[in-house]
Amino acid sequence: MGTTMKQQGTQTAQGTKQAGQRVAHTAMEQGRQVAHETRQRARGMVDQAQTQLQQQVGEQQKRAAGSLHQLGDQLRSMADRTQQPGMAEDLVHQASGRVQQVADWLDRREPGQALDDVRNFARRHPGAFLTGAAIAGVLAGRLTRNLAGGGQPDGGMGSPQAEQPSAMQPGQGEEAPR
Repeated sequence: MGTTMKQQGTQTAQGTKQAGQRVAHTAMEQGRQVAHETRQRARGMVDQAQTQLQQQVGEQQKRAAGSLHQLGDQLRSMADRTQQPGMAEDLVHQASGRVQQVADWLDRREPGQALDDVRNFARRHPGAFLTGAAIAGVLAGRLTRNLAGGGQPDGGMGSPQAEQPSAMQPGQGEEAPR
């Protein structure tokens, strides 16, 4: 009887070992499948995020080009309405042409391509790039201030004369005429 129980114990141990190996193998296979699915989903999410980012950058680039077209048109219109031709009119016409060129350039480029072109230009001509960036910043600041001030050229502050009373009222520090 001792041998039979010993054999049964050995068989049970071998059966348990084999069952454990099958469970471990199944768990490893399922782990691989889960890891594969996770990688696929992560790739899909990254691709989707890149696509959305490219779309948003493209939309912003198109808006910027549209705004530049409007600015160029406004500058051209301003120069065309000038009563006295001269150097200022010529400069405004040149600025209008340059702004239109930049807008056209933006319209023809993909977002990544435009960024690469700007980087390359900045590397080749750092002084011109910094000067252009400074001028663009000043213009953007003035336009923003102008728009925020209701379109008045002095930033919406009103003229200094409008803030001062035209005549003193009686009782405001001076005696009324008799």
